[in-house]
Formats: sequence, C-alpha cells, structure tokens
Amino acid sequence: MAVRECPVFLHTGWRTAGTWLWSAFRSHKNVMGFYEPFNQSLATLTLRTLSSMRPGASRSRHPGRQRPYFEEFAPLFSSRAPGVIGYRSEFAYDSFFMPADEKFPELGRYIESLLHLAHANEKTPVLKFCRSLGRVGWMRRNFPEAAHIFVMRDPCSQWMSAWRLSCEDDNPHHLLSPIRVWTLHHRHPLVARVIDALRIGPDDFMLPTKHADVRRAVRSIPPHTLYRGFLAFWLLTAFLAFPECDLAIETEHLSAADYRVAIQQSVESLTGIPIDLGDALPLAGATGSYDFFEPRHAHADALAALELDNTLGPILEEKLTQRMPTRSNVYA
Repeated sequence: MAVRECPVFLHTGWRTAGTWLWSAFRSHKNVMGFYEPFNQSLATLTLRTLSSMRPGASRSRHPGRQRPYFEEFAPLFSSRAPGVIGYRSEFAYDSFFMPADEKFPELGRYIESLLHLAHANEKTPVLKFCRSLGRVGWMRRNFPEAAHIFVMRDPCSQWMSAWRLSCEDDNPHHLLSPIRVWTLHHRHPLVARVIDALRIGPDDFMLPTKHADVRRAVRSIPPHTLYRGFLAFWLLTAFLAFPECDLAIETEHLSAADYRVAIQQSVESLTGIPIDLGDALPLAGATGSYDFFEPRHAHADALAALELDNTLGPILEEKLTQRMPTRSNVYA
C-alpha cells in the first residue's frame, strides 16, 4: 500500500466497538493510529504515565492488551509540563456541539499537528475520536480531505455494554459520559428538543464530580432513566454525524460475512487501507432481559416526537423498532 496523504477520521461513541475497529487500522504497518485525540486524559498524561493506560489495565475487552492507547502521542509530550503539546481540556466537551462555521483555530492546529506527525513518519494518520460526533460538520469543513467514517451501533446493546461495565467493574464512565455531554449543552436548541421528547432533563441526573460519589449516585438513578439519558445522546449524535460522513458502519452487523466483506471493500475503496475484520464477534448473550430499562417506551417517545430527514430516518427507525431479543446482548 502506498502511503496516502488522506487522513482517516473514525467518529465513534462509547461502547460502539470503535476501539476494536481502530485497532484493525492501527495494526497496518503504514498507519499511525491516534486514539481519542479529544480525551481529557491527554491534558495530564506524561511520558512516565503513558504506559499505564492500556487495555490490559481495565475490563474494557479492547484488543492489544499491552500496547498503550496513547503510544503514538509520545513525540508530542513536553519534558517540562504534563499533557500533549497543543491539547486543551476544553476540547473534550465544551465545543461538542460546535456549528460547522465556528472559528476554533486552536483545535484545528492541534489536529493538524497529529496529521503532520504521521506524515513526517511516512504514515497514514487514522484518528479514532470518541468526542467528535456532535461536531462532525465542523471537522468536515475544516478537514475536507479526510475520509470521515461514522461508527454506530444499535442503542440497546450499546447501552447494555456500558451497563455491564458499570456493574462488573464499578465504573460508570461509559454509562454517564454521554449524559454529561448533553447536560452540559442542554440549552442547545436541538438538545432541548430531544430531551423534551424523551421527557428528561438535567435535574434527573444531578451527578457529583468525585468518582466515589458518582458511583453511589448512579445506583440511585432508575435504569430506565439512565437509558433515556443515553438515548438522547444517541439520537443527537446520529442526527448530526450521519449526513456528514462518507461511510457509516453498523458494528452489530459485522459478524455477518456478507456485510463484513462489503464494509472491508468500502473502507479500502475510500481510504486505500485494507483491513481485516474477520475476528468480529456476534452479539454475546448475557443473563436477564431488556425489560428492566423499558426501551420500547423510550423508543416510542423518540419516534413519535422527532422529525427525521428522509436519508437518516429509515435507519434510525429500523434500530428503534427492531424486535427486542429475549436475552440482553453485550458486544465488546
């Protein structure tokens, strides 16, 4: 494969199998893969602590257990202060729903620094974002040469994956991060419309900042309320990201050979990078049922209240009206 100047931007959410997909790119010898360039940890990490953040240190079930997530950022650390040069903590959430025409030169220069590092090493940059879905329009306008890929997953199994981690690892991060995003921006017109449709608001999720207090607080919120909070994020980001991307990958379908082969071909045609997704797993059965978080009622509210465009509408309707399995499903 010849090294291409065209970068690849993977726009993913929490527990969409985005890290697994990114790892398929990262394993290619001509790729330099940057993990979550907007992750707030990049403000405090140092070269000394870089290796502590790796899949093997958590129960995330991510591939590549010993390789640090942020290994490729190493040349961008300063010996004088913690954090990646050019990164600012407000990149994580403060500008999440930024309009396409907003001026944010600091963010543009930071992303450019990652692309420059990859090109200087004669690699194709593949950036896996987990905090970009509300501003893909801005990224498309500022990086039109990039291949923009939207990684999505059906909302029930995505939420169940976060719920499982919260229960098993006592870590509610993936469960609450989507909710934190929209509560921070609850006055945004589109956010306000969606949370009104789902009959929730910021007062339903009064969460403290200390991790130990958060763990106690999340146990006091009913599962059906937590799911509605997540579903608001899922709808918002699908609505904003889908029209701006060159390709959408529905990860729950990748265990089907025909779909997987078609996606591999589409990715190679779009990016020039051949990837092997042959280790995609089907949704794994877990004990229990979906009934405890009442997704049917939440989906009915969403479908009844939202006006979806002709392109996106059928896809979201299919995901929100599909037959609920009798067993709750969990995907890595």
